[in-house]
Amino acid sequence: QKARYKGAHTMLKVSWLANFDGFGFYLFFLIPKKKDALLLKPEPIVTNSYENSWCMVKFSSNGSFDLTDKRSGLVYRNLHYLEDQADGGDGYDFYAIPGDKPITTLQGSAKILGEKTPFGAIFKIQYIITLPASLSEDRVKRSEITIPQIVRSKIRIMDHTPTIEISTKLENQIKDHRLRAVFPTPLKSDKVAAGSIFDVVERGIGIEGQGPFDRWVQQAEPTSHTSNFVDLYQPTVGSMALFNKGMPEYEARGYEGGVELIQTLFRSVAFEGGNLPTRGGA
Repeated sequence: QKARYKGAHTMLKVSWLANFDGFGFYLFFLIPKKKDALLLKPEPIVTNSYENSWCMVKFSSNGSFDLTDKRSGLVYRNLHYLEDQADGGDGYDFYAIPGDKPITTLQGSAKILGEKTPFGAIFKIQYIITLPASLSEDRVKRSEITIPQIVRSKIRIMDHTPTIEISTKLENQIKDHRLRAVFPTPLKSDKVAAGSIFDVVERGIGIEGQGPFDRWVQQAEPTSHTSNFVDLYQPTVGSMALFNKGMPEYEARGYEGGVELIQTLFRSVAFEGGNLPTRGGA
């Protein structure tokens, strides 16, 4: 947990390990000591890899990372690569431009800076993705004008809990696009469990059948809603869950190695509502 205490001229950022029960609460106090406490300074990590009791993490030059889960023996490769697509949609729906191919960071290079902390490791990743500036004037393809887009991610690997925390920041320079983070897994399943407003719901992989609504004017999309998490589970093999804060769209996509969990980071579109070939008027 983290807390901040504001003194007369300084701001202190304090981290400590706290074990909580499932119910109840705890109070923590900052108490001055007569002797100076031992300050543990972060140490640089030069190998672009980190190992603790539950995982082995190794970063690739493109900024993605491979994770070996020591508990299950599963190896997850190319976690957290970025995928960008043209978006001709509006505030309601994403619309993929026919013939457009996603641009990813898998073939690029990234700056990687790691440091060991008292509770694990932190890796700072800087991606530079060259992206078309917008859609063309007729909105049928992406512009030939390109802009280098800088994306910075901070990836925190925890020693005491099997979690990896990721925060990403950028100043968006691109119009008409959707940026997502992709997490490929070796897990094979025909469903995921996603957090809803008052429940946890099961949904299929990819585009689900709509039953009696197959002939509805609006075609189904592979993306779905989540309130806070989506969990992928293969019995007797393993699982992976994505938790998020305020980013309600995910996709579970099948590929040759298993299922990918994809988190939408944001969409940058021109219209609040409009006419889309896949939907009609809004």
